[in-house]
Amino acid sequence: MSGFSQSSVLARAAKHVQAGNADLAEPLCREVLRKDRKNALALGILGQVAALRGEQSEAAKCFEKCIALEPQKPEFHSLLAESLASLGRYKQALSRYEKLLRLKPGFYPAVTGRAEIFYRQREFDKALGVVEPFINDATEDGAMAVVFLRVAAHAGRYEKAADVASRQLADTRLTPEIRRSLLFALGHLHERAGAYDEAFKAYTEGNRLSDRRYSHEEDVARTHQIMAVFSADSIAAAPKPAHTPELPVFVVGMMRSGSTLVEQILDAHPEAHGAGELMTLPRLAAAMPLTIGSTLPYPQCVRDLSLTDVDRIGGEYLDHVRRLGRGAKRVVDKQLGNYLDVGLIAILFPHARVVHCRRDPLDTCLSIYTQRLRAGIHGYASDLRMLGQAYREYERLMAYWRGLAPIPMLEVQYEDLVADQEAVSRRIIDFCDLPWDDRCLRYYETGRPVLTLSMNQVSQPIYRTSVGRADRFGHHLDPLRKALAGEPAP
Repeated sequence: MSGFSQSSVLARAAKHVQAGNADLAEPLCREVLRKDRKNALALGILGQVAALRGEQSEAAKCFEKCIALEPQKPEFHSLLAESLASLGRYKQALSRYEKLLRLKPGFYPAVTGRAEIFYRQREFDKALGVVEPFINDATEDGAMAVVFLRVAAHAGRYEKAADVASRQLADTRLTPEIRRSLLFALGHLHERAGAYDEAFKAYTEGNRLSDRRYSHEEDVARTHQIMAVFSADSIAAAPKPAHTPELPVFVVGMMRSGSTLVEQILDAHPEAHGAGELMTLPRLAAAMPLTIGSTLPYPQCVRDLSLTDVDRIGGEYLDHVRRLGRGAKRVVDKQLGNYLDVGLIAILFPHARVVHCRRDPLDTCLSIYTQRLRAGIHGYASDLRMLGQAYREYERLMAYWRGLAPIPMLEVQYEDLVADQEAVSRRIIDFCDLPWDDRCLRYYETGRPVLTLSMNQVSQPIYRTSVGRADRFGHHLDPLRKALAGEPAP
């Protein structure tokens, strides 16, 4: 492959990454690396592919290799620092940004990255102090403006932030992803200022630039498949694992339902460990047809499980969470999508526990709609009607699991937790068969980095302002209300 064709292949890969298409970018990078394994640019794009997929440890390894090959290239240092921050390694990330600013003073990605870390740590004055000197008519860039808007919203600098957003959004050179980020940040700015019509307009424009790949028919078919495979009789007849530890606690539900708060409460207990949103069970489930030698896809292949398969697959999961838990009596897996796999959990770990987090459907769906989600995931989230349809399907499956009761399950209503934190916290701890510990009421004092969308909410005491949030948006949410009520689409 000639240098010219390598450049053109990598340019295509970079465009795919910019559009959030990790699956299209990866093979192009691999193609280049097969011919030139020390191609730093290909490794850098591959690192960005891993970051898009949420595989930040893998991304960091790629960027470290890039730096070893081209230590003077500031972009690689910045990408590594960004991955370290995404892993919650804030001290290392800040150190990397500071070294980078000595290498290249005023380098925008490093300035923005430092401000973002202070923002995540709720040090809003520090964040503002880092980024504000670079906000001016001539030189600011889009990514920096996004961080400024988010910080300025907390500082009450609404007018200045709105001016910055307006100026940036008028720039036709903005990438779609930066434009999308600006619109969501502007929406939150307007909402904090009480300008709900303007906020909804910004959220809607941001969602128009988002991924909308969702098929309600496919969602319904998936639910039917799961229910057909995991009946009371089939779960009772499944092979029984040799070891049935009570170690795992699965927190499931929809996004923005209070799940991170529940995990924080459990993690504050000295005998529990919050492991975050693990992809371990979904990965094991997806690989199951191959690993058990079945010709059927998942979940139908569950019918072919042998006792050896159950012990091996369950053992692989348990080995992983034991390493993460470092001796904890309970390890919390907060992969919310595991609500799809409650039947599999019941077969592999019959003595595990499931905590189902719920919140008012309108508030839940609105909160999802107002978040800038990573490209390529939750395709339903950018359209109110699709959101309502997806929520109804999730509710249908959860109602099925409740009726089936294949495994101990606790329902935690977010509004109840906010209204009586201690009573609901005690119920959660008791359900997990742990002794009560007052530290669970001071979950925000643990210093544990939170890497989800709820990082600001769960790093402070419980507050009530998110309850009834949908009421402020009135008629704007009518399409969502109709979809939640099951009305057919126009």
